[in-house]
Amino acid sequence: ELVFLGPGRVQLNHQRGRHVTIPHHFLAQAPPSAAQVNCRGPLPFNKTFHVYKNAKITLNLQNENRFSTQVTSRTFEISGCGGFQLTLHTPAVERLFVHRRHLVMSKSPAETVALVDYYLEHEQERLAIAAAGRLAVLAEHTYDRRAARMLACLDQLLPGRSSRKTGAGWE
Repeated sequence: ELVFLGPGRVQLNHQRGRHVTIPHHFLAQAPPSAAQVNCRGPLPFNKTFHVYKNAKITLNLQNENRFSTQVTSRTFEISGCGGFQLTLHTPAVERLFVHRRHLVMSKSPAETVALVDYYLEHEQERLAIAAAGRLAVLAEHTYDRRAARMLACLDQLLPGRSSRKTGAGWE
């Protein structure tokens, strides 16, 4: 139901010698014990998309406050796959996505727990947000869109330069 993939800050020892890492500020009062964590070990990158699509909620903890001006690729990957994501509230995420329309943002551990509980109980709302997030990523946040935006910026900075696309590629 709830998935977390990726690095973090708190290491929780697992009974088989593996560990799970979760950022401090995303944990309610105290870290869960190792018995409460289901650690499945490393996941190949090409399998992550299946997990994002099929999990009820994916916690995206990479958009930490120390990265308030950037958004990681995982943010786009989760939504682009049609997955529902709960991420940290940062100015960068807020600039690109609408809270509770494309994804859900949390400002505290207590709010995170409440949002997980809420969206596990409200499936239709969760599915609608995931679908809208996917459409937003496909409409605005593809590599083609990013490349076109960078070239448009270059056109403004370098008068006389043309980034018009020709049949053979970019001029």
